[in-house]
Amino acid sequence: MNDTEEELNNSYIPYDQRPETYIVPIIFGVIFVVGLIGNGSLIYILCRHKTMRSVPNTFIFNLALGDLLVLLFSVPFTSTIYTLESWPFGEFICKFTEFAKDMSVGVSVFTLTALSADRYTAIVKPVSTFLSGPKSTMMMIYLFGIWVAAAIVASPALYSHILYLKIPADNFNETQLLNTTDNGIAAAVNSTEREVLICYPFPERMGPNFAKTIVLIKGIAHYFLPLFTIGTFYVIMARHLLRSSHSIPGQATVSAIPSSSMSNRNRFDPSVKESEQVGLSEPRQQEQAPQQRNQHHRQKAQGRARRKVAKMVLSFVVLFAICFFPMHVFFLWFYFNPNSNEDYDQFWHSFRIIGFCLSFINSCVNPIALYFISSSFQKHFNRMLNCGSSNHTSSQPAEATSVSHYSRRMIDTQTEVNTSNHTARMEEAVPLRDFNRATSIRNF
Repeated sequence: MNDTEEELNNSYIPYDQRPETYIVPIIFGVIFVVGLIGNGSLIYILCRHKTMRSVPNTFIFNLALGDLLVLLFSVPFTSTIYTLESWPFGEFICKFTEFAKDMSVGVSVFTLTALSADRYTAIVKPVSTFLSGPKSTMMMIYLFGIWVAAAIVASPALYSHILYLKIPADNFNETQLLNTTDNGIAAAVNSTEREVLICYPFPERMGPNFAKTIVLIKGIAHYFLPLFTIGTFYVIMARHLLRSSHSIPGQATVSAIPSSSMSNRNRFDPSVKESEQVGLSEPRQQEQAPQQRNQHHRQKAQGRARRKVAKMVLSFVVLFAICFFPMHVFFLWFYFNPNSNEDYDQFWHSFRIIGFCLSFINSCVNPIALYFISSSFQKHFNRMLNCGSSNHTSSQPAEATSVSHYSRRMIDTQTEVNTSNHTARMEEAVPLRDFNRATSIRNF
């Protein structure tokens, strides 16, 4: 660490002479505002609309929570690294922000892995997924496991501490010295060096191998292993879709699924309609013929929906891989290259800043990507962002959506009206007691 301090002392450039001092705060301000609005709106939509509650959306909800964690508890403090010359928040905030940042990364990448596994089972093994149907208890266990695993991998960040560096006074102008001394100009003139505080994640007492070990563990657990697992899932899914491009095998066996399993599945998959349930009564068996004719269309629609969700998850994975690639490359190069202090030049300095910003940009891009990929989220986002001025222009699409959404309810209402008219005619010929009994049996 002494060599690092000496290198920093010799190559130190005051912050007011660095372009990142003025650029990075603007970028982080945009990240904070966009991420807070996007992820907050995403969480609100998933909580507000029951039709949006499904297994993939539950994992996306978890992604948004992880992004909010880093936006609220890391971005406001970490953004000062390239703005202020000395860490002003103390050791506790140093530990907390590093832990929140690493935990958020773990939640994101582990949730993406779980999402990819869910899409794999939905596309490659749809019947087994349909039979088991993820229960709410299992979903809570999955989410709890993701946060526990993320906390374990992020726990070394609690060793973060304040690193004190001695910077020669020649690197500072008179105004900077006055701002850091207590005795005015005399003390500033007589001062030969200045102490700068840095929030550093690797304590000196652990030795140099500790930093290498943590960097390697984070690289494997937060990047390379999850991406390899996700890539394996998607390769298998791609091969499966190429072999069966017309329909998903096993969908024709839906009629043989027990009603108890069907009810569990319906709670999490709103796309499953009542007409697909089993245990049909004898009067409804006459409807099986038209249902079988429409079954092929349902299979194709379900296949398109599942492939669309798989593409959405893949876009999240690609964004994550791009955003965190430069940071992992820099850390591996810096801590495993014995000559990194000597080789550290303007290129690596710029590469480090770009990687630093990209790693935080990932916390605000998922809602933007979801807006352009998912028509359902786009519709709800537009409704939230609508301030009232576009009510007239959006009236026709709203009517079309309303007709599409409530067409089945209108049919049911018409059926109830016809039944009521028939019951009214029966009331004239049937005694009141017999009529009530017949009505009760029918309603039961």
